[in-house]
Amino acid sequence: MSNVKQKIINFLNGYAYPFCVAFFVLVGHLFSVEIYTIAFIALTVCAGFILCKDLKFFIAPLVCFYFIFSKRSLSSETFYDTPSLIFYGVAIFAVLFSIVIHFIVYRKEITIKNFTSSALSKGLIVLIIALLISGLSSLQNYDLKNLIFGFLNAIAFALPFFFFSINLEIDKTTKHYLCYVLILTSLVITVEFLWLFINGNVIQNGSIYKGALDLGWGVSNNIGAILAMFMPIYFYCASQSKYFLLFFLGGLLTYGCVLLSLSRAAILFATPILGACVLFLCIRKHKQRKQAIVYTLVLFVAACVGCVLIKDTLFTAFNHIIRAGFNDSGRFEYYKSGMEKFFDAPIFGVGFWNTNGFNYSFVIVAPNYLHNTVIQLLASCGIVGFVAYVYHRYQTIKLFVKNRNAYSFYIAMSILALLLTSLLDIHLFNIFPTIIYSTMLCVFEKIAPYQEENDKAEV
Repeated sequence: MSNVKQKIINFLNGYAYPFCVAFFVLVGHLFSVEIYTIAFIALTVCAGFILCKDLKFFIAPLVCFYFIFSKRSLSSETFYDTPSLIFYGVAIFAVLFSIVIHFIVYRKEITIKNFTSSALSKGLIVLIIALLISGLSSLQNYDLKNLIFGFLNAIAFALPFFFFSINLEIDKTTKHYLCYVLILTSLVITVEFLWLFINGNVIQNGSIYKGALDLGWGVSNNIGAILAMFMPIYFYCASQSKYFLLFFLGGLLTYGCVLLSLSRAAILFATPILGACVLFLCIRKHKQRKQAIVYTLVLFVAACVGCVLIKDTLFTAFNHIIRAGFNDSGRFEYYKSGMEKFFDAPIFGVGFWNTNGFNYSFVIVAPNYLHNTVIQLLASCGIVGFVAYVYHRYQTIKLFVKNRNAYSFYIAMSILALLLTSLLDIHLFNIFPTIIYSTMLCVFEKIAPYQEENDKAEV
C-alpha cells in the first residue's frame, strides 16, 4: 500500500502530472466534456492535498484550470442545470475538505512565518483590506456584492501566494518546473485559439471577424492579453535549452496569435515586450547567444519581405484593427464616469457594483468594469485602494530590482504584459489572470535565493 502511495506522490510531484492536467483541460474545452475532465482534476487535486507535503503539484491545475471552459458549454443549459451544479458543488467541497486535511496532517511542516516574512506580504495584506472595504464610503447605497467581489479579488491576489509561501519546497529545478507549467498552459490556449480559427467561422470575406473570437473563458482581448503574458517565458527557455529554435519559434508563434486576437491593447504592449525579450536574448551572454542573433536577423528579414509581398492580404485580414484605428471604444466615457465616482466617494470608493462601466460575464458574474486598473481602484476602492496598490507595486518592483538576472527579466516582462494591458482593459480584476500573476510572483520570490547568475541548466 505504501508503495502505491509513493507512486501516486511521485506522479503528482513529477512532470507527467502537469502534462495530464493540460491535456485534460484541452480535451474538456475542445469537446465540451468539462464535467469529466473537472472530475479528474478535482480527484487528483484532492489526492495531492491529502498525500503530498509539497504543494508543487497544485501549480498546474491552479494556472491551467481556467482555460477549460468553452463557449459551447457555457451557453448550454445543461451547464447550469441542477445535476451539474450539484456536481460542481461536490467537487469544490471535496477540494476544500482536502485542503483542511492537508493543513491538519502537515501542520508541523507549515510555517505561517514564511508568508509574513515575505517581502510582498505587507503590501498584499494592505491590498486585501482595501478590496474588502471597498464601497464603505456609500453605506446608504452599499451593495453586499461589493464585499463578495472584493473577497474574490482578495483570494486571487493573496491565496495562491499564501499557499505556496507556507508549503512549497524549493530547489534549483523549481524555476524550470514553473516555466514548464506556463509553457504547457500557453500551448493549451494556442491550440484552442487555432482550433477556433479552423472551426469557428472566424474568417469572413477574407478578414478576421473579431466578434467570433470567443473561447468561452474569454473573448479576443482576454486571449491576446493572456498570450502576451505567457510569451516571454518561451525566450527564457530558449536561452537555457539546447532546443533553442523550438522555444524561439514558440515565442514567435505566441506573438502571432496575439496579432490574430485583434486585441489592440495586447498588440500595442506585446510588440515592445517581444522586442525587449529578443534584444535581451541577443545581447546577454548565454550558450545560445550566437543562434539568437543569427535567427533573429534571418527571421526579421523574412518577416519584412513577407509583409511586403502579402501586404494586401494582411490589410484585408486585419481590417478590423485598421478601421478601429485610435477609436477608444467608449473607454473615455468609462474613465470620466470612474473619476466622477471617485470624487463622490474619495476615501473608500463606491465599490465595484456602483460604477458605470462595461459588464461582461465570464465564468463568474462580473460587475461593471472601467477598463483601467488605476481608475477602477480609485472609483471602486478610493484613495485607500489606490495607495494600497501603489504600495504593493512598489514592493514587487523592489523585489525584481533586488534579484536582477535573466530569469527575473523574463518573469518581469511576463507580469508587465498583464499590468500594461490592464491599463486599457479589465484583466487584473478578472480573477483568474490574477491567480496566475500571484502564483508567478510567489514562486519567483521563493526561488530567488537559489538563483545563479550564470545558470546554464537545460530545460
